[in-house]
Amino acid sequence: MSLQYASPDVIAARAKEVRQTYLSGVTRPLKFRKDVLKDLVQFLDEQKDALAQAVYSDMHRPKFETLLCDLGVVKQECKYMLKNMDRLAATEYPDAGWFSKGNAMIRKEPKGVVLVIGSWNYSIHTSLLPAIAALAAGNTVIIKPSEMAPHVARVLAEKLHQYVDPKVMCVLQGGPEETILMMDQDLDHIFYTGNGAVGRTVMTAAAKQLATVTLELGGKSPAIILPDADLDSAAGRICWGKFMNAGQTCIAPDFVVATELNADKFIEKLKETIVRRYGVDPQKSDSFARIINRRHFERISELLRSVPAKSIVHGGNSDPDTNYVDPTLIRLEDTKDIKLMENEIFGPLLPIIVVPNVEAIVPLLKNRDIPLALYIFGEKKSQINDLLDQLPSGGACINNVLLHASHPRMPFGGQGKSGMGAYHGDFGFNEFTHRRSTLYTPSKASSFEKIITAPYTAAKITFVSITLFGVPGNGFKSFYNAISAFWKIMTTKDAVGHAKID
Repeated sequence: MSLQYASPDVIAARAKEVRQTYLSGVTRPLKFRKDVLKDLVQFLDEQKDALAQAVYSDMHRPKFETLLCDLGVVKQECKYMLKNMDRLAATEYPDAGWFSKGNAMIRKEPKGVVLVIGSWNYSIHTSLLPAIAALAAGNTVIIKPSEMAPHVARVLAEKLHQYVDPKVMCVLQGGPEETILMMDQDLDHIFYTGNGAVGRTVMTAAAKQLATVTLELGGKSPAIILPDADLDSAAGRICWGKFMNAGQTCIAPDFVVATELNADKFIEKLKETIVRRYGVDPQKSDSFARIINRRHFERISELLRSVPAKSIVHGGNSDPDTNYVDPTLIRLEDTKDIKLMENEIFGPLLPIIVVPNVEAIVPLLKNRDIPLALYIFGEKKSQINDLLDQLPSGGACINNVLLHASHPRMPFGGQGKSGMGAYHGDFGFNEFTHRRSTLYTPSKASSFEKIITAPYTAAKITFVSITLFGVPGNGFKSFYNAISAFWKIMTTKDAVGHAKID
């Protein structure tokens, strides 16, 4: 399926339109922002089936997964912002302090024009969820959906403007060249979901105009099975997180680490779960997605071919005609020179690395790039906390997977090579907001002004030295000297000699 890519002239014109809309101030009132989000809710309700069908056309993903992880998440974010926008946008009033008497406030102001570059794996979610937060914060938005999910991109381009004014939020189609042109426009923030290589390109483009960035990347997120883990629960939850969307989820468990004590038992539980959920032949299941395109199918197939046949303990079949790859379990005892362990798999291949004991887990993982997620299954809190202390990650989940990313009061984002910045709920609103410090002071001169302005007399030096740095020794004497210095400052006219400098 081909898309109508935006020309350079169209890109420039649309970027100018959303800039002018932002500068007009129309997006500042909360009522306007709420009306836009209500229009988005209507779009989701009325185009739900068209969007679900588009996702199915792009990657054969079951409708249930689209409703749960794409459309449902986006609608819930809209509802959350509508419910909490007044609180999130409210001006804060910190204590101004006695030195700067006045009315201190922190205003929540939009950043300006935001470019959202969506990903193909959750093409609705990654395009609209950041846009919702940006709109709630009062920005205008340009959405560039992934060209690798063309059916969803077409629905967004053809339908969204019927609900939301394209001068407030527009959709522009394009590939890499058009995306670069979009990043060259007058932008205030770029939000990108994807891989690290493109993330570096986004940062470079943003640096040219000093725009802020949010990068939602990925990495090899490990799942650790401790000796006291509930294996039935762990197998069920890891299978869900790994094989949903055929493993094409940025926070899917990329690989498992288990000890010799329970690794083989855990593998058997995984096998049972796969058969129970997807059948003996998952290709016939209507609950299992396909790989997005032939290029990624070949990438995953190459990873599978690089694994010794004896290490494949379940699955391993594929079909190039439909971009199908089995839910596959791979048992490894040595990860040296294993291609499968070099980069994020982003597919339905699950390596289970067997280590001799718990003490071997941290040395195996601590020198790897920081992943987007870390999953630990076990009951001993001291052991779990020890792993959390030693193994950094963007987010973490104990005795479950993925769910930490669905909590509206918790930030979702990476660090290091797994990304920067965070969003979801409050944190999304804050990501697209400039917190502007503002201080109102009375016009009438205050004692503070008399202290801080020239001439800098000996009394002023004494007063500042005592009040800001303190004087060791006699507290009463220091207090007396400070009061004396203050009195002298307040009662002496400015036309006096300056303090002598030794």
